[in-house]
Amino acid sequence: MLKNNIYIVYPAGYGGSFIRWCLRKSEMDTANITLDNPINTNNTKEFGGMGTTHLELRKPTHCGIEHLMYWLILNQPKEKLIFLVNAWNNLWKSRTFVHLLNMDRDPVIIHITDANKDSRELANLNAITKWPLIFELQFHSQRFNIDFYNLEDTLHVRNILVKYYDTIFSSSSPMNFTDNPYSVIEGEKNPKLPSTPEFYDHLYECHNQWYTVRNNHTPHEVNGEEFVTPYKVPKHYYSIDIQDIYTDSLFSKLEEITTNSNCGSFNFDYAKNFHSEYVGYQSNLQYLTEMKEFRKTKTLTPYLVSHVYMKAMLIREMMPKLNNYDWESKSLEEIVSYYHNL
Repeated sequence: MLKNNIYIVYPAGYGGSFIRWCLRKSEMDTANITLDNPINTNNTKEFGGMGTTHLELRKPTHCGIEHLMYWLILNQPKEKLIFLVNAWNNLWKSRTFVHLLNMDRDPVIIHITDANKDSRELANLNAITKWPLIFELQFHSQRFNIDFYNLEDTLHVRNILVKYYDTIFSSSSPMNFTDNPYSVIEGEKNPKLPSTPEFYDHLYECHNQWYTVRNNHTPHEVNGEEFVTPYKVPKHYYSIDIQDIYTDSLFSKLEEITTNSNCGSFNFDYAKNFHSEYVGYQSNLQYLTEMKEFRKTKTLTPYLVSHVYMKAMLIREMMPKLNNYDWESKSLEEIVSYYHNL
């Protein structure tokens, strides 16, 4: 039986459902009611693209923090659970952590992150090929007039993916929690929002101000029994880079997390043995190898030109050296030829 709620925080494409499956399949009381094989081997509307682990029922489903709060209010579970919480940029990451620390007295937080540009690009390749509905959910289909379910390989689509990459695609840098003082008043004079950690600090201080003032004047209504006494740094916060999910180091990390947090009784043997089968279905891992080779050779391969997203990422890779070159009107082959001769 879980002793703490576990919150896996991540954007779409970052492998959160597999981490949840590993934990449930390894926890003593949920192992026998968890699918032996959660891998989706087809492209389906309900379960996403090939290689997701969405065959395992997520209850509640993966969703943003506020949708999760709605579910908790409506369903009021008594047992501890493993939750999938989507947070796709600095603003939502900050909102998510502030909410978690004020709705749970002792949460275990596993944050799936992107330590570098390759990790982020791989994660968003997963999203666009396996879970394109995320782009409709975030209004990008309407905003850019693009059908993300059936992406056209055109210069128009490619150029939008290049120019609006940071708008369209998620990021998930590790969170640096500190007890550093922050002034809401000074922050309003020189706003940096929604950057992190400034936005997290801002949200925390606003809540702390409410609690402190109310507790001072009306302690019979606002106190540590009725509410979580505000705290800024979680006791159990752990980050896992998405690339680590595809290596054997994943399980040493999960064992460390579950041991240090003492959140339940786990045996990861089954998940360890299953891991290679899961990795075998992650065809997008080829992107990391091919992009690394492109940096050496400046040569295109059939794989790198097989999807418009990868074409856009290649242009972003070359962009620092393109300067005033009119790349928007050129084919990728023309751009690479120019880049190759620099």
